[in-house]
Amino acid sequence: MQSAPDANAYAERHVREIRETLDQLILLGQAQLRHAMANIEKYHNACRPHQGIGNVIPLDFDYPAQPALTAEVQCQAALGGLLNHYSIRRAA
Repeated sequence: MQSAPDANAYAERHVREIRETLDQLILLGQAQLRHAMANIEKYHNACRPHQGIGNVIPLDFDYPAQPALTAEVQCQAALGGLLNHYSIRRAA
């Protein structure tokens, strides 16, 4: 049985994201693999914008009502900086 390589583009994208991240790590055991996979899953579900759902993050995210005129960009890094999420914090 043959399968179409682009049958499920969303799953293919997620698998590629996992492979590209794990290719840059040296894992020394199953515990480290589980830790890395948990971080990738958290990033994928909570931080990465999903274009298939109107470019909206699927889990709870507090979008500002108005754009910030003066703001500070904050970076939240995971897996030693391999996965980064940038957020805007309004200046007081």
